Amino acid sequence: KELTSHKAIKDIYNSLNADRRAIVISMWYQLGIGKLSGFKNTLKAMASSKFDEAAKQMLDSDVARKCSNRWHRQSEVMRTGSVTTSYKI
Repeated sequence: KELTSHKAIKDIYNSLNADRRAIVISMWYQLGIGKLSGFKNTLKAMASSKFDEAAKQMLDSDVARKCSNRWHRQSEVMRTGSVTTSYKI
């Protein structure tokens, strides 16, 4: 299912900068739209531009515990809004 088929996620996605959008796409790819929509606290924080909280909530999940390094990097992108800073490019 398309990422933008879920209205709430589409609205949040459209409000983000390109680097944060890339993280949402990565989450969608890894989880699917159903599980991504279950990240209610993360999505709520993103919608409110509370990116420190969104990053924290991303890490409070089973998938983050299983793929720790990847999710820590991605949460840092969500926090900072910069792939360059988070991935040390």
